[in-house]
Amino acid sequence: MVDPSMRRIHILIIEDHVDTAEMLTVILGSEGYEVSQAHSAAEALDVFRDAAPEQPESGPDLLLLDLMLPDMDGSRIVQALGRMLHRVPTVVVMSAKPLEAVKAEARAIGAAGLVRKPFEIETLLDTLRAAASGASASAS
Repeated sequence: MVDPSMRRIHILIIEDHVDTAEMLTVILGSEGYEVSQAHSAAEALDVFRDAAPEQPESGPDLLLLDLMLPDMDGSRIVQALGRMLHRVPTVVVMSAKPLEAVKAEARAIGAAGLVRKPFEIETLLDTLRAAASGASASAS
């Protein structure tokens, strides 16, 4: 559980399968994270544009990013955020692609962690905790 005395880490779930995003929102919310969802790359980029037009870095601290979205792949989303922001949020990727392909793509985009679908909830939470500890350190 996240320490309630600390600022809550805001996780943006970027997942095109709505049921998966909803399940993750419930689980992560019960762990103390602030959670929002985007079901496409376009929606995810809008989250940062809408956060504060003059300060898009005020958006989420951590991205839980599905690498295979219908409108843009994960690496292109991270590239787009890199052009838009001074600092891209911490990224944890999730994918059903073959492990070696996921590892290569995660390394290429500088992801702090990766989770293979289907995933065990505890594995996901452990990965997010490790990534969030880095996100909170860089956000302070």
